[in-house]
Amino acid sequence: MKKYFALLNTIVLTFVIHMPLQAQEIDPMSDTWVCNDGLGRVVASMDRGVTRKQVDENCQVGMFYYVWHGQHGAEVKDITRLLEADPVNPAWGSVNQFHWGGKPAMGYYTGGDRFIVAHHMQQLMDAGIDFYFFDVTNAFTYDAQVQVVMDEIDRRMKLGLKYPKLAFLLHSSSEKTSLHLYEKWYKNKPENDHYWFYWNGKPLMMMDYEARKTCDAAVRNHFTLRGSWAWEEGEDKWPWLAYYPQNYNFSNETGKKVYEQMTVATAMHPVSKIGKSYSGGSEPAVNKYGLTARTSRGAFFEEQFKQAIKMHPRVLMLTQWNEWMAQRFVTDESNKALTRPGATPKAGETYFVDVYNQESSASIISVKSYPSVSDHFPRPAWQQDLIETSITLGVTLITAGISSGISYAGIQAAHFINMLVGTIVGSVGGLVNAITYSVDNHDYSQFASRLLKGIND
Repeated sequence: MKKYFALLNTIVLTFVIHMPLQAQEIDPMSDTWVCNDGLGRVVASMDRGVTRKQVDENCQVGMFYYVWHGQHGAEVKDITRLLEADPVNPAWGSVNQFHWGGKPAMGYYTGGDRFIVAHHMQQLMDAGIDFYFFDVTNAFTYDAQVQVVMDEIDRRMKLGLKYPKLAFLLHSSSEKTSLHLYEKWYKNKPENDHYWFYWNGKPLMMMDYEARKTCDAAVRNHFTLRGSWAWEEGEDKWPWLAYYPQNYNFSNETGKKVYEQMTVATAMHPVSKIGKSYSGGSEPAVNKYGLTARTSRGAFFEEQFKQAIKMHPRVLMLTQWNEWMAQRFVTDESNKALTRPGATPKAGETYFVDVYNQESSASIISVKSYPSVSDHFPRPAWQQDLIETSITLGVTLITAGISSGISYAGIQAAHFINMLVGTIVGSVGGLVNAITYSVDNHDYSQFASRLLKGIND
């Protein structure tokens, strides 16, 4: 009998050792928070008729997440700052050098920085993200940086804080990369099971569509495999980028057709000239900085997200959180159409495939160095002329009154005229602003507030 008790104790102890400690989960109820963006758009709330009971619990939301920063060169070259200094001939880094699209709100950082990883995870958990899918599409797996993310998950588990599940997105050398990841993180490692995002009862791994059939048998047996690449939609495919209206991708893996996944992005690539302002099948004109007058509106993201809300996919994959960087390349006669946005297409010009600036970057995370779009798209000429005319008229009236020695009452009258003109101009400007915003965004809830703001300004 003692032998059986000893065996039972061993089994229980082994299970306890491998079972991660987890405190009771704390729910900060971040889905009840009230906030609005820089354009005055607000998140769903009870005031707008949306309650917690209406949240779609059957939808899992994943975020494309990167840990590659600083792993391919440490020198910082910021495209946005280079364009600010000289939009015609920026002081680029060398060919193939990685450039930052902008400066992160937390400053330039190295992948695997524990503070940054913790900060990101808190933000993404507050936003309701369910899982990360790591970018290892170029066959670099960034094992040390992934370990830091896992460490942060364990820390949050012990504190009773929400944490994301994890999956990997592969492409180049999918067979070799998938085997490495399997042996590094999954094979005979039950202590890691709590990290993974599961689909159809197995950890999910995404890779080149054809490689699913040719990768190692151990990989095929251990994972639910889905093909994943930009614009590739259909059966057993979970793309991370798609044209609007995006398709609802499906699988027959379980013996019946099951609709599974859809992707939403905030923009495409600089080389495609499809940026944050793209909607309705066209991209507005860009200036020499590569920006449009609508860059800050996020029209591409809004259009794609409305499609996702309409379809309510079981899995929604967002592109993306924090890519930040891209390599510099130079055009020749055969590919000069790839020339960076805002520059004249020609051989010898610079281009970036994945990231360029505020307009041509799919990253969602907050940025420190992007200038206000209004810095490069000033007030329309007719508005500026009207404002300057009213100011000139007001100043002239007051000056004329003082110089001619008119009475105090006369000066008051001139001041009243000045205020009256300003109010009229403000009303016109406010009316134009209110109408423009309402029509552009199909949102008339802020018409009155924007009209009053124009009058006050």
